[in-house]
Amino acid sequence: MTGFSGGLRVPWWSALAEVGLGLLTVWPMALGVVIAVLWWPGLVRSLRGPQRWLPIAWLVLAAMYLDAAVDSPLNLSVLYFRGQDRIAVPLAMLSALLVVPGVQAWAGRLRRSWAGDAPRHRRRVVAALVALATIAVLSSIPPRLDNAAKNLDEHYPGRGRFLQADERAQFARVAPELDGEGSVLASPYSGAAHMYALHGVRVHLPVAGMALTDADRAAIEAVPLAGTSPEHCRALLDQGIGYVYQERRLYQIDPAFTSIGRGGDDLGPVVFETEHSRLIEVGCDPAR
Repeated sequence: MTGFSGGLRVPWWSALAEVGLGLLTVWPMALGVVIAVLWWPGLVRSLRGPQRWLPIAWLVLAAMYLDAAVDSPLNLSVLYFRGQDRIAVPLAMLSALLVVPGVQAWAGRLRRSWAGDAPRHRRRVVAALVALATIAVLSSIPPRLDNAAKNLDEHYPGRGRFLQADERAQFARVAPELDGEGSVLASPYSGAAHMYALHGVRVHLPVAGMALTDADRAAIEAVPLAGTSPEHCRALLDQGIGYVYQERRLYQIDPAFTSIGRGGDDLGPVVFETEHSRLIEVGCDPAR
């Protein structure tokens, strides 16, 4: 995915802490710390065994995660996705796999440490490590609760969201009156992408990251010109597009959908408008 801007940029030491402590973005953070205690010995154990592909794959994705987290000029993460939240998903999957050899490694260590002839100081070390892991887990909870509250709040000042509170209310108001035969053309990073799930509204591009056809691109590029150009008007109508939704506060910027937000004043009547968005009914004439 080369057409997307980076995710939330963090300092390099914060990025290292996210990977090292299991505090990957979009994770249940306390659980991430517990898993990190298990996957690190699993990583070492796997490097010595026949399943070397697993730790090597983990290291590759960890490097891509760090690259995305700091918005590195090396741009390594563009090989998968330019955003650490997306890379966190496969990195989490590999980390979960490394838990298995990690548990095996810890089990062997504990058996030796608690054996009857084991030195007493070894037992103290094990107890201290368990205590530190518990403290790390508990200390990760308060800051994540604050972030969870922000995500659940209808209003998140300073950051775009897929669905803003005011546009959700407006869509709920007009959804029963919309023509069911006409789909809504909008950036999949806007609130319109969720209207097919919430209110059964037909949406032309419902999934972020979907592959665009030539007809899709023609319809997108036609939005600013369709009001005065029969050819571009036909490009919309041929795709069954009855409405265009323009959002000025997108969750994610993708140049492929930029034209949707341009022009449109002569496209047709405005169905509703908020301070950052509007829904326009396509009323152009392809026969002019």
